[in-house]
Amino acid sequence: MNNQKLEQFIMNLRKSDIAYNALMFGEKISMSWNKEKMSKRLAEIYIKNIEEFLALLSLHVLLFVKHIHQKKLNGKIHAYLDEESFLVNELCEQLEFWGLISYNAGMITIPDVLLDLVNCKIDKMRMQIVEWEEIEYCTQGIIYTYGLLEEKFLLSNLSACFPNISCEDLKKLILRRTRLRVSTVRISIGEDVWWFDNIINDCSRWYRVIQDRKDIPYRIYTKSEYMQAALGGLPKTPKNMDALVEILKKYGMSEEQAENCLMDIAIEHCQNLNIAHALPEFLCDIDWDSKDSLQYFLDLFMEFQNDTPLWYNKGNTPEEIFVGRRDGNTIEKSKNLVSNVVFFPKSPKIGRNEPCPCGSGKKYKNCCGRNHEE
Repeated sequence: MNNQKLEQFIMNLRKSDIAYNALMFGEKISMSWNKEKMSKRLAEIYIKNIEEFLALLSLHVLLFVKHIHQKKLNGKIHAYLDEESFLVNELCEQLEFWGLISYNAGMITIPDVLLDLVNCKIDKMRMQIVEWEEIEYCTQGIIYTYGLLEEKFLLSNLSACFPNISCEDLKKLILRRTRLRVSTVRISIGEDVWWFDNIINDCSRWYRVIQDRKDIPYRIYTKSEYMQAALGGLPKTPKNMDALVEILKKYGMSEEQAENCLMDIAIEHCQNLNIAHALPEFLCDIDWDSKDSLQYFLDLFMEFQNDTPLWYNKGNTPEEIFVGRRDGNTIEKSKNLVSNVVFFPKSPKIGRNEPCPCGSGKKYKNCCGRNHEE
């Protein structure tokens, strides 16, 4: 098979990247070689390890590559930028790392040899590729659930979800998977290796916070719940979602707007290190029927917040931490353990003919009660 074009693509990488990519397959390329020789050797490594190479890419990217091959669209991929831009973006993101995409005169091109190999292998390997995809999504879901965690805990969770695959093979796969390399941060802290969601820009600070909360056990979820977290950001939908959506629909939001708004709030709450919580800004934009209607919404919303799994709580909800129990297991309480349960104040019920609490001596209906009614 002619690897010349493949080598030309790889030549766009830096020498250090070529050497690093070879290490991903257990091979070593000397930095003392010239770039042409290094590129030729890396092309050979890719071809030799084609099945391992396919394990680096997402299924929908591989299917898109097959589609490009079958429709003879190489060099015309930019035509998809309008209707399938997410696919093109992910294709570029995943292949750029390996030096397997070229941009020239407005054309996006990938090596013909890669098109041929993917088209040849993908149908025979589909079940294997689907399993790799599941492992990737499950890993993402575990990281989205906790935000940061030790590698040994990550692998233990993955092994429970995929008991037929050795821990060593799972580690090997997730370390190479391109999407995981982009969406996570993996660093050594102390005696352990830790994985972080890539939105965390101060890993050391978060690490110190979690170290101070060692008395909280990780909340373990199922494989399907981790997969849900990968797709939606949370392993479970907090309580009262449907009821809150119905209320917001009554006050003018579409169902999609209401669901997206509430899930965005829940995910932000999940990822927040600052446990001081503010009420949603949209509350001020709603013309509530009465004070009782607003209070009813707040009561539901408080339960919604307190049933949201938090990074700060190692995947536990504030309610589980506050109660101190979960699945029959006691969570050890300590004086310094912050439950971060959300409490919203309730307005006291004051009779219209009772003295106004402001101290004016007037009846409530003739004083502050009149202002409240207005």
